[in-house]
Amino acid sequence: MHALHFKESKSGGKIWQLFPQNIYLFESSGHFIKIKHIGGELIIHQNMIQLTTLLEPYKYFKRVHRSFIISELHIKYVELNRLCLVNNQMIPIGRIYKASFFEKYELAATPQPYLK
Repeated sequence: MHALHFKESKSGGKIWQLFPQNIYLFESSGHFIKIKHIGGELIIHQNMIQLTTLLEPYKYFKRVHRSFIISELHIKYVELNRLCLVNNQMIPIGRIYKASFFEKYELAATPQPYLK
């Protein structure tokens, strides 16, 4: 798998190489994005629209909130309005993104009858 390259906003322009499968999430805050990955975190100067385009080939990245893109590879569990990543961070699932996200998790999205 190819690495993604990101220019860190605080370090005088260091360019970081991250493998997509090692990224937990992207969190937007204005024109900056925090990338949380296995090795720590990184802040870049970019917006969510540019990031969404960059991540398009990687189908396991899903936008679940206006401020969050998560990696399905790192989901620990899913609840009705939020999910927990393997790093124990709770991420809200936005109303606008809920239906498309739960298409894959159909059983979690709709109540199921108890079967004996």
